[in-house]
Amino acid sequence: GIRYTAPGNYVVVGSFRNKEYAIQLREKLQDRGYSAGIVYNHYRKWFYVYALETDDFSQAVDQLRKEQAGSFSDAWLHVIIE
Repeated sequence: GIRYTAPGNYVVVGSFRNKEYAIQLREKLQDRGYSAGIVYNHYRKWFYVYALETDDFSQAVDQLRKEQAGSFSDAWLHVIIE
């Protein structure tokens, strides 16, 4: 499934306009043991593939740094408040 504006902290490792590309990356990450998913930004019309979603901001920042030091140097944090 794809989340639509669900509150949380998302460690984003890929973003796509094409839904199928987002699904492919999510599946690849899940095969590698991630609890990956997709959140859709309906304002920008982008699918964001995340490696981690959490309510804990500190945990998200820690995971972001790990991803940036590893395979996803351009990873970023997407925070949805409401």
